[in-house]
Amino acid sequence: MKRDEVLIQRVRDRLEQETEHMDYATQLALRQAREKALAQVSSAEDAVADTRGLSWGLPWKMMAGAAASIMIALTLWWQPIASENESITQEPAMYADLDLLATEEPIELYQELDFYLWLDEENETISA
Repeated sequence: MKRDEVLIQRVRDRLEQETEHMDYATQLALRQAREKALAQVSSAEDAVADTRGLSWGLPWKMMAGAAASIMIALTLWWQPIASENESITQEPAMYADLDLLATEEPIELYQELDFYLWLDEENETISA
């Protein structure tokens, strides 16, 4: 395998040397021939892809569509059902802080909310 790599590298180097010393007309002719060959290969690949799409593309598309339909049906079927105690329409999270802004209580109360909750629990324990 090593000999093959050495041979390939030697051929590549020799071709590079030859192209450096080639005149413009020859370089242009080679470039046009290369583009023509690449266009033929590209059109042949497109033709093969078109025939392959007719024979194999349709079943795969049908299976993908069926799988997507099943996933949507399962997602809709397994959605959690609201219990009697929960409201069906819940406020979005983006409106949760709106109540804080609308109240007349000072903002400092909410900054020290843990303290006030603890104080309330202590008062309930003492009164009980």
